[in-house]
Amino acid sequence: MVYDLIAFFIKKMLAECKDNVIGFDTEWKPNYNKDQCNPISIIQLSSNDLCLIIHISNMLQWTKREELKTLIDLLENPYILKVGVGLSEDIIGLKRDYSIDCKGFHDNILTCK
Repeated sequence: MVYDLIAFFIKKMLAECKDNVIGFDTEWKPNYNKDQCNPISIIQLSSNDLCLIIHISNMLQWTKREELKTLIDLLENPYILKVGVGLSEDIIGLKRDYSIDCKGFHDNILTCK
């Protein structure tokens, strides 16, 4: 049921967002030493009117990827622009931790330099 809600709100966000642009960020438990690499645990998506905070680490450990197809399709869609700051670690982490091939990302830190 929670997966249906995630899919519903992602579709709602995409239907309401202007110019196919959404905000994006991830979070993970801090790495306290250089050899440690904690997996991404939260994905945050936002539009003008909606913010989704998805606790992905628990979901992908206990479910099939098909149940999060809408989320994965969004992250792998090059035609929907996902913007944020410092996204290189987020993109690398999603590939490393969950085999998600992120496309269509723009790091605003590059715009600000």
